[in-house]
Amino acid sequence: MYARLSLDIGWSDLLYAALASAAAGGRARRAAGIEARFSPSGDAFAALSARSGFDLYLRALALPAGSDVLVSGLTIPHMVEILGAHELRAVPFALDPETLAPPPGELERRRTARTRAVLFAHLFGQRAELDPLLAFARQRGLLVWEDCAQAYTGDAWRGHGESDLALFSFGLIKTATAIQGGILRVRDAPLRARMHALQAAWPVQPRADFLRRVGKAALLCALSRPRLFTRFALHVEGSGRDLDQILHTATRSFPGPDFLPRLRRAPSAPLLALLARRLARPAASDAERRRIFGEELLAGLGE
Repeated sequence: MYARLSLDIGWSDLLYAALASAAAGGRARRAAGIEARFSPSGDAFAALSARSGFDLYLRALALPAGSDVLVSGLTIPHMVEILGAHELRAVPFALDPETLAPPPGELERRRTARTRAVLFAHLFGQRAELDPLLAFARQRGLLVWEDCAQAYTGDAWRGHGESDLALFSFGLIKTATAIQGGILRVRDAPLRARMHALQAAWPVQPRADFLRRVGKAALLCALSRPRLFTRFALHVEGSGRDLDQILHTATRSFPGPDFLPRLRRAPSAPLLALLARRLARPAASDAERRRIFGEELLAGLGE
């Protein structure tokens, strides 16, 4: 039996992360290095997670309470909950199943006098064409936010150059995972500076918390071997528990309803060290191999 997902991380990276949990320092220097490498234009921001960064962004932006945000009809539930925590109302819009972009006229139908922004999620590894969405938003004075958590593949793509915010995730099940971590592109420099000031007041992620996550990632990597996964799955099913639920819980970064306080932490030095290592070694990711396999599979399926 094969596991449905193999984490995109190697044993050498896990060993590096474990050692970094004991020895890594220089948080500010590491964060600045990551931001410069990720976006030479100087608009990057390193955070504990993409969701942590989104929460910081909304705090720094301070839109009026009751403002509407148009949100992709398929998105991560936490993103909607974070909007709600800032007293913003998520208004879903439909997606064209052929393009995974909004069909013509959909955004205008959903827009209200209170609409201030559009949050679009690139889904399932696909990068949708956003020029029409951006044109719509610019004509109406709306902000454009891109959730690129599922679209990063280790190449030079950093979202659309005209979007106001682009969110990238390096969480446990993401491409080039650093077990945790998020990087944002924030076009507005004064807003980005306010985000830095807000994050500086947050507690730093404990090293023990990151080390625990490293241990969980190592266990999941070990269990992904077919023989071990088969034994594990049979044991879980024999005990009457739900294998899907166990795996879903194990791979969530912030499980449970009280996730917001755990989001509001600054990234630790060990996390930043591992994130810098993953960015510096894109060839160590399985992204290219997975892309080639997917294209071969699609070619064999036909219409």
